[in-house]
Amino acid sequence: MLTAQEIRDSIASSEPLKPTKESAWGGDVCVMRMTADQRDGLDLAWRKEIDETKGVGYRAFVVAWCLCDEENRPLFRDSDGDRNHEEMWGQLRLENAALVDRLFETAAKLNGILPEDEDAAVNAAAKN
Repeated sequence: MLTAQEIRDSIASSEPLKPTKESAWGGDVCVMRMTADQRDGLDLAWRKEIDETKGVGYRAFVVAWCLCDEENRPLFRDSDGDRNHEEMWGQLRLENAALVDRLFETAAKLNGILPEDEDAAVNAAAKN
C-alpha cells in the first residue's frame, strides 16, 4: 500500500500530460489529455449548454474542448474565454459526423469519458 508521501512523490515526478495525434482535415491534429480540473471544467461548461441545446452537439462540444497544440494547450479556449470554443463547436456541429465521432472517441478514451457520461449528458437535457 502506497503511503501519502509516496503518492505525493509520484505526482510530483510525473511527466507532463502529452496529447495524441490524429489525422483530420488533411493533416494532423492533437487531442488533449485533460487534467482532473480540465475534465471538471468540461463537465461544468456542458451543463451550462444543456438548456439551450437540449443535448444536441455533445460530441462536437467535447472535440472542440479537447483539440490542442503539441504542448497539450487548448486551441479553442484562451484569453478570449469561451468565444473561441463556441465558434469551433458551432463549426464542428456541421462537420462530417464520422470525423467528429472518431475524434470524440479518441478524446473519450484519453480522458475516461464513458458511454454513460454521454448518456447522462443527453438524458439531463431531455429532463429540461
